[in-house]
Amino acid sequence: MNQAFLRGCLLLILSTGPVHAQEEALQAWPELRLLAERHLHDLATRDDAAIRAHVEIGAIDPRLRLPQCARPVLFLPAGSRLHGNGSLGARCEDAPEPWTLYLTYRISLQGPALVTRWPLAARQTIKAGDLELREIAYEAPPGDYLRDTALLEGAVTARPIPAGQPLTADRIVRSQTVRAGQRVKLWLSGSGFHITQEGVALNGAKAGETVRVRTAAGKIVQGQAGADGRVVVKP
Repeated sequence: MNQAFLRGCLLLILSTGPVHAQEEALQAWPELRLLAERHLHDLATRDDAAIRAHVEIGAIDPRLRLPQCARPVLFLPAGSRLHGNGSLGARCEDAPEPWTLYLTYRISLQGPALVTRWPLAARQTIKAGDLELREIAYEAPPGDYLRDTALLEGAVTARPIPAGQPLTADRIVRSQTVRAGQRVKLWLSGSGFHITQEGVALNGAKAGETVRVRTAAGKIVQGQAGADGRVVVKP
């Protein structure tokens, strides 16, 4: 066999081998996008099982070629929010050449909220019968939507609310149920048990808001003001 032909075949094998190895060592974008989608979904729903999230990760330019990363670190830049549009950082520290990439995303959330059955006038006292619990698409952070009628005792509307509108904290005015310096009852409950203790409120709060309480032992704990004036502490 012609020696020049053999040398040509050998050069072809040697030249194509590294190319395949290099392609295999590049980061796979579909895998990274899937990882980012799951990460954001978990973050958006971890604190509330009633919330449903749909996450869309933006496209990555296929011309971008970065070393493969075995353990990419995902992080949210300061000021990021887990609804609407944003960007998620992906950092690789164990690749031969470390890199950082930002992925665009959109998170749509759905969950329960109290919705008006009929129009409510401004300064109208809200009654439980005026509302019903529905599942809606959230256009604001989930914490802005009210879903517990017990927290609305004594509340009035801040302005007119049309029928079929979700009730948010900025649409109502609540009176304080706990005042600074007031003796309050702390309520800690768990699976099959509850503990009560007295303390002094260090700040005033409306139903659903955070209260700091100093116990008789001098310890400061934090809980949520109830409509009945007690402070509920989560275990």
